[in-house]
Amino acid sequence: MTDLEELVRATLAHRADDTPSAQRLAEAVRARRRRSRRTRQGLAVVAAAAATAAAVVIPLTLTASPHAGRDKATAPPPAPKPATERLIGFHGIELTVPASWKINDTRCGTPVADTVIRDEGGVPTCLIVRPRQVNSVELQVNTPSMAKTIRDSTGVTNARGVYLMRGHAGRDIGVIVPSVGVLAFVHTTAPALADRIINSIELTKTDSTGCNMRETPLQAPFETGSFRVRPYVISPTTTAIAICHYEDNWLVSSAVAAGPQLANIVHAANTAPFGLVHTPRTKGAYDPCSQSVARGGEAGSGFILLAHDLDGTTQRLWAHIGFCGPLGITNGGRAGALTEALASAITAPLHTGFAFPNKLLPGPG
Repeated sequence: MTDLEELVRATLAHRADDTPSAQRLAEAVRARRRRSRRTRQGLAVVAAAAATAAAVVIPLTLTASPHAGRDKATAPPPAPKPATERLIGFHGIELTVPASWKINDTRCGTPVADTVIRDEGGVPTCLIVRPRQVNSVELQVNTPSMAKTIRDSTGVTNARGVYLMRGHAGRDIGVIVPSVGVLAFVHTTAPALADRIINSIELTKTDSTGCNMRETPLQAPFETGSFRVRPYVISPTTTAIAICHYEDNWLVSSAVAAGPQLANIVHAANTAPFGLVHTPRTKGAYDPCSQSVARGGEAGSGFILLAHDLDGTTQRLWAHIGFCGPLGITNGGRAGALTEALASAITAPLHTGFAFPNKLLPGPG
């Protein structure tokens, strides 16, 4: 064990209540990422074939700038919601669900417990029956094809003053938020709960974890040099990390890592090999690195991590897990290469899957 590992483990030991179990979802991510739950269930055979052909992943764009790094926190962390509620941020909105609900608690895309489904990543292709008495909210980016699944929609303004289109989508209530391009499928056993969730939708520029709803650009200029200006990627005295995942420059999921999850991220980042890595360039007419996520690419995608330190400062980090551009994590003064341990540590708090490249080459590419 290196001195750095000992320092990290000693500093975070009081927060490591349990030995965490790494959830490796890489094998489950061969299905096409943007496929909806309804499409997966209706076209399982077709999806299985498409999953073999589509190797696009949850992408994140790693960037750093000469001015990046540790910035003074400009505001205290937001007050936590009551224990009975849970705030979910997605693509310009926040909504409230019961605190007991989970995130992406599905099997083959079908909810198996009360859950919010968003930024699920790839999922296995199979058909299962949805259990009765299970409530769910599925959040997606609105597209013309998905909007057509909502029937008899009418324009309404909810209790937060947000204009919505509300209609029926099978047994679900379909809701479109036109101003930010969000589509939600609300499925509850009690109509009052559905109304409460829909009335909680509000527009916001920053979610409850501190993540901005939009980040443009995610690919900032890289510093030149060895990326060894600092002795670590993430300070060993970090108390919590807000993880912000973006697709097409919009926030698709966020979470705050503490305790064992925090220890995993700090350890994986600080023990990763120095520098960034990249994959061999894709050959052929189709270039996923220049295409949006909506078109199966990685442009406009990435992770931003906000590491809150004991001294009251916040360190901003950029991470990229995918197939395009520099892969790994950096604070602008030191970088760590992408590893499976790092990818798992970052995505586990979000309950989202990832795909890992088969071949990595040294350098940012």
